[in-house]
Amino acid sequence: MQTNLFDSVAAPVRTARPRRPVPLPRDDKAQYEGLQEDLDHLAEDWEDLHVKVLQRHLRLLASPHTEDRERVDILAWLEAPLVRDRPAAFSAQACLAIYDARIDPVEFQRRVRRLNQSIADRPPARAA
Repeated sequence: MQTNLFDSVAAPVRTARPRRPVPLPRDDKAQYEGLQEDLDHLAEDWEDLHVKVLQRHLRLLASPHTEDRERVDILAWLEAPLVRDRPAAFSAQACLAIYDARIDPVEFQRRVRRLNQSIADRPPARAA
């Protein structure tokens, strides 16, 4: 008999009982339709997430309240080298392509760089 937590007592021996597999209902057509709906929703959500990442980064870049360190990080993300075939997921190029494939990434980078420079050149707002 164990009198306290620290007394050593041999662990009870358990015998393994063979497990019977639980039969699952199988309706291949219903499973496929459900899977296809899930994949469609996943693709829509994936696209929405790319667009939101792009919009958030551009909003932060345009804000005068964004710290310099974060601004540099966003610009590095935007200025990443362009990839011809398959850009990395959530790269600026991938987000831009999902947002609108007609936008030229090189021209986009150039315009963002120019707009950011004009924001950086503005004198700081004076407190009222």
